[in-house]
Amino acid sequence: MKIPLPLVFLPVALALPEPVANSTTEDFLSQPDAQTSSVIQNQTSLQQDIVSQRTYFYDSFEQRVKKGDRTTDLYSCFSRKDKTGNMVSYNPIAISSLRQKNFYPVNWNLQPIVILDPGHGHGITRRTSGPIDIGASRQGVHEVDVVDGFTAALEKEFKSQGISVVLTRDIDEKATLSRNSFFPEHTTALQIRAELSNHLAKKYPHHPIFFLSLHADVFDEPQRSGSVIYTYGQNGESLSPLSSQMAKTLKGHFSLRPRTSTSHRTEDFAVLRCQPEHVMAALVEFGFLSNPQDRAAMTHPQNVKNIARNFVKGINAFLEKQQNTSEIRIAAASNAPAITLP
Repeated sequence: MKIPLPLVFLPVALALPEPVANSTTEDFLSQPDAQTSSVIQNQTSLQQDIVSQRTYFYDSFEQRVKKGDRTTDLYSCFSRKDKTGNMVSYNPIAISSLRQKNFYPVNWNLQPIVILDPGHGHGITRRTSGPIDIGASRQGVHEVDVVDGFTAALEKEFKSQGISVVLTRDIDEKATLSRNSFFPEHTTALQIRAELSNHLAKKYPHHPIFFLSLHADVFDEPQRSGSVIYTYGQNGESLSPLSSQMAKTLKGHFSLRPRTSTSHRTEDFAVLRCQPEHVMAALVEFGFLSNPQDRAAMTHPQNVKNIARNFVKGINAFLEKQQNTSEIRIAAASNAPAITLP
């Protein structure tokens, strides 16, 4: 990852631009981010601030849930049961407007923020009792434990690279309570994860924000193996261009084990569908618990560390590519010939 370039501040008051979808990268990058760049450039302060924001957001969400109010902007983004117990599908017409509502053009020179979403594990009351949702299982190996291992390794590696990280749920085995104990219902647990990234996208406009939901898969045939990166799409069509670009770069930097490949696919997963347009969101299936070799690779501590290291290299490579592209655009715009009006 390239070191973020210093921002030059002009001695004038600048109003924060509204999140409009037709803003161009060149328009935005020609001026500093008045709200965030002066406060959140230091990685340490950003790290502390996003953790505080998570606590604030979860406290607010918890109070709403306790009052029986789960209705938010993202409510229509999820399929759920109504009061009569019937399933109600999400409203596809509302999805596009929801994704655009919190859209901000990305300034690739601002500090990136990574939201790690350890799959499953919601409904935890006490770690000694274990989570209600353990995910997939094979041969006594549970998905929730696998993704917790990858989450810990990725969090450490991202932070070592100076990238701020926040988790959607706690993975500390010593924690007596998990914040997700307040949200045992499955859809609500998914909703809060997507809502957290929407909250951070509004709090830190223009920062590169990554939402990475971590999982392990199973399949009826044990021969199926390898990692898969999913980004938002429907019927095979990608509906999140930035996320797809990230996935294409990322898949070339890590694989679960030798002679296995990492593939990129699109899928209409709720945690991907309900993200702001500019958030780079992916659901990563690191391997198949139903495959003995994959299962061994996902539970080998050193291999997990190696995968995390290569994974972060892939994210850094994507960031560097975007920084270079932005610099070329700005240079081209600044060198454009002046237009002489008649």
